[in-house]
Amino acid sequence: MAATDATSTADDFEEESISKWESLRLKTLAEQSYSSSDLKLAIKHAKRAHRLCPTLDGVSEMLTAFKILSAAENTTETTGTPDWYKIFEVEPFSDINLIKKQYKKLALILHPDKNKFVASEEAFKLVNEAFSVLSDKIRRKEYDMKLRIAIPDRGRGGGGSGSRR
Repeated sequence: MAATDATSTADDFEEESISKWESLRLKTLAEQSYSSSDLKLAIKHAKRAHRLCPTLDGVSEMLTAFKILSAAENTTETTGTPDWYKIFEVEPFSDINLIKKQYKKLALILHPDKNKFVASEEAFKLVNEAFSVLSDKIRRKEYDMKLRIAIPDRGRGGGGSGSRR
């Protein structure tokens, strides 16, 4: 029985090292894809790397940065600015305390002094910009007003608005 346990442990160790190696390869591919301006592919590789080895140094932070950059790419048509709520991964018109909590979390993850990984500095700047808009009562009110106008427009443009009579 002891020989079986030793073999099993050796197989687990070998499988773990293969997963870590593959995760490192995928992380490198994610960095290269980002450098080539292919954010979608970079996210795909970073997600796979994170799934294989969640403890790999920097892969979680890189994935967070890529998701923020992706959210910022999708600007709202009416406001012409990034969807600041999506950057914080909160619902539109969320409470300021939830926004502050997300800001602190993301700022710690992405701060350039603590995180030298690809895209973190750019994502950190976006998080700061989003917080400056959503934490300022006047700017947030203006942004929310534009967003409220945009939301009904999205529903009408979807093709199936149902029958209202």
